[in-house]
Amino acid sequence: MIDAGVIPALGELLEMDRKAIRQEVCLALSNITAGNSEQVQAFFDATPPVFPKVLEIVRTSTTDVRTEALWVVVNGLDSCSWESILYLVDTLQVLCVLCELLSIDNAAILSVALQCVHLLLKRAADKDQVARFIAVLTDLNAIGAIENLHSHWSSEVRQVTSSLLEAFF
Repeated sequence: MIDAGVIPALGELLEMDRKAIRQEVCLALSNITAGNSEQVQAFFDATPPVFPKVLEIVRTSTTDVRTEALWVVVNGLDSCSWESILYLVDTLQVLCVLCELLSIDNAAILSVALQCVHLLLKRAADKDQVARFIAVLTDLNAIGAIENLHSHWSSEVRQVTSSLLEAFF
């Protein structure tokens, strides 16, 4: 299916007005980004690029669609190339998008957004680039926001926050 061009076609559907369609497309894309490294890289290499559309949904959509879009992000971060990580951080400013979510009082969104930040820092650690990514988080005033989530009402958010803080701060 990927070789048949399904990723760009799904990317076009992300622009539909119907929320249910965008949500189902994000679910399909999250399944692709949860696949093997070749499938994940095909997602990142798709022309026209789909990831910017996913990030726009993360930024602006309703909670249920936003959550599905976040799963596209978190699934892709684990096995995409380092070059894709740099593209996300430097060009698409994914850390900025994720940090915008830290003030939302929705446990599902917070948990997945924190998982994304954790994965980005983990991938940066593999390349001795943690300080660079933490500098971005510092510039975004995100460190305090992350620390504040340590006392969040959701045990899942507290757990993900603790794991993140213990590993990198």
